[in-house]
Amino acid sequence: MHDLEKKLNNLPKMKLGKRADFRMRYLIYKSVFIKFKKEFNNIFHFEKHAFAAMISIILIISIIVGVPGYAYASNEVTDGHFLYPIKKAVEKVEFTFTFSDDKKSEKLEKFAQRRFAEAEVISEEIMEQELEDSLVETIKEALQLKEQAKNIKTVDSL
Repeated sequence: MHDLEKKLNNLPKMKLGKRADFRMRYLIYKSVFIKFKKEFNNIFHFEKHAFAAMISIILIISIIVGVPGYAYASNEVTDGHFLYPIKKAVEKVEFTFTFSDDKKSEKLEKFAQRRFAEAEVISEEIMEQELEDSLVETIKEALQLKEQAKNIKTVDSL
């Protein structure tokens, strides 16, 4: 654009009125802008398919990150819920990458507290025998996790 201004200034000066001068400059800038826009579109040509693919990828990543995040954080995801295996898998990965015995016992206590919170949710929803069994299993698992945490602490303190 700056080069264009220089070229315009180097042209022989004609006595035009301000309005005519403005109109000429406007038409020149407009033609340059249209040419620039066409070149830009040729360089960064986004098809509708490419845009749809980007949106699809963003949606898939959101689901991949969001579903396990919800399953992991929610007390509503209890034994029998279709996201419960994802929750258990995330907890297993979290525990696997914990290396200190103190941190492992803290993780197990945290998991035990989660199981007790899940047991409360299940106890509120008991209407069938199947849920009662789930409640018993969840409480047993919470107690086992508490026991494992205590064992790690006692071994660590020796």
